[in-house]
Amino acid sequence: MLNVEKRFWSKVEVTHDKECWKWRAGLMGKDYGQFRPNRNDPVLNTRLAHKLSWIFSFGEIPKGLQVLHTCDNPRCVNPLHLFLGTQNDNMKDMVKKGRHSRGSRNGMAKLNEDLVRSIYHDPRGRVELSQSYGVSLSVISNIKNRKVWKHLWSNHEN
Repeated sequence: MLNVEKRFWSKVEVTHDKECWKWRAGLMGKDYGQFRPNRNDPVLNTRLAHKLSWIFSFGEIPKGLQVLHTCDNPRCVNPLHLFLGTQNDNMKDMVKKGRHSRGSRNGMAKLNEDLVRSIYHDPRGRVELSQSYGVSLSVISNIKNRKVWKHLWSNHEN
């Protein structure tokens, strides 16, 4: 094992194979672990910890692929929790697991789930609803026709 690899693994809280292995060193933003293999070049040589875990465990990452988490824990570097996929695979996985910003979690949303339900059940006309809620006629129409906020309608709610 190379010195860089030893240094890398010394920053990991290794537990049982089925559990996440927590990265205990620097973070990129608030979430993903980061590591500097070459301490003399900290800017150009900073790498994401989960990618290095993959490389140390399985080899290089093929061009066009990313290292994704099965556990959805960005600090996890357990190689058994990692898999290769495309950006498209990552987006599909995000939607499938409900991690995307839909509904009121979307920073652009003017409405929340309760308001959308109120609009849907409100018997007033679309123009009046549009003016009352401060949204366009198309937003009101899309709510009434269940074309948006689809996660509200998947629970068989009327």
